[in-house]
Amino acid sequence: MSSPSQFQQRTLAFSALCHAAAVVDDLANGRIRTPPQHLLDAVFTQNASDPGDIFKPLSAYRTGIGIAADLLSGKLRSPQQARYVAQLMKLATLLKRDRAMVDRLRSLLDRAATNEITTAAAADIYKETISRLSLRIQVTGIPDVLQSPGTAEQIRAMLLAGIRFAWAWQQLGGKQWQLLFQRGAMQRTLGELSL
Repeated sequence: MSSPSQFQQRTLAFSALCHAAAVVDDLANGRIRTPPQHLLDAVFTQNASDPGDIFKPLSAYRTGIGIAADLLSGKLRSPQQARYVAQLMKLATLLKRDRAMVDRLRSLLDRAATNEITTAAAADIYKETISRLSLRIQVTGIPDVLQSPGTAEQIRAMLLAGIRFAWAWQQLGGKQWQLLFQRGAMQRTLGELSL
């Protein structure tokens, strides 16, 4: 596939956001033990010359494309996923309004990117930045699973990934009204991207 158009990139960002939200739900309910590496890697990709670079390789994003297609068509795998997607979008908007927090986040990401990219690093950055915003995401799941420090760390890392993709979606012109009025175009684009 040639370099994706802005609309395709925006749709990919939304699909990756949906994937991160689904991974949070899966981790919280013990359905998976390890989050996908490409979502974690994207957190530390800040300075790509082309926004489309974040979506390479495209094959890594196929699961998210399927999850987004299901969400847009109303076939929710879990009702929590849609809630997490909406809350991550709100958090990205809140973050954009807090320039000091954005600067702090960029500084922490730049520093962490010079070392090995780890779930622990992403989780710590989330605790230092996003968790201090006025909106908090209440993750629900199996209590014993949620109380595991390793799971809590992975969930924070995936919430940071979700913020990364919600931010990218907005940077690429994404607006919430488009999820209603451009739903058909997004579904067609997801279908093309999954080929």
